[in-house]
Amino acid sequence: MHRALVIALIGSLLLPLLGSCLLLQHRSYVLRKRVKLQLAAGLPAEALVEITIPLAWEKGKHPDFQRFDRSEFRYRGEMYDVVRSEPLGQATRYWCFRDEGETQLFAGIDAMLREAGRSDPLQRNSQEKLLEYWQSLLVLPAPRLPEQPPLELAGYLHGRLPIPLPIYLHPPTPPPEV
Repeated sequence: MHRALVIALIGSLLLPLLGSCLLLQHRSYVLRKRVKLQLAAGLPAEALVEITIPLAWEKGKHPDFQRFDRSEFRYRGEMYDVVRSEPLGQATRYWCFRDEGETQLFAGIDAMLREAGRSDPLQRNSQEKLLEYWQSLLVLPAPRLPEQPPLELAGYLHGRLPIPLPIYLHPPTPPPEV
């Protein structure tokens, strides 16, 4: 019974994350399938966008360019599907189809991540109170030795809340008797 309760609790915590990932994968699959059908049906020349990308951007990391695979990349926040390409020496010219569906999908994901990274003062206050409560239940104060006071380093939970962590550089001498 206890084991089933633990498994159910862990499952209920992981279900929203797993569901979000599956929904994102399904939506991305549907959008890619739609674009492939459009490309297979043939596009008029005016629907294609011509973009020239330096080879240094393709080989290294550049904030304006991110390649996902041979036929898809993100350029200045917009998603593009490659129809054809032509090498130009130190650059590559691409004729691409602008994928507005995936652009909106990735923009939504980026907005959600930015929003999750912001800290609401009310939420921060409740997190601090919860942390104080858990510390009072679980964290025992470390013994202070008069010869060597510990260094206080700030650890971070969820990247925001400082938790003092006592660090001793040398073991106490003589060792305490147990």
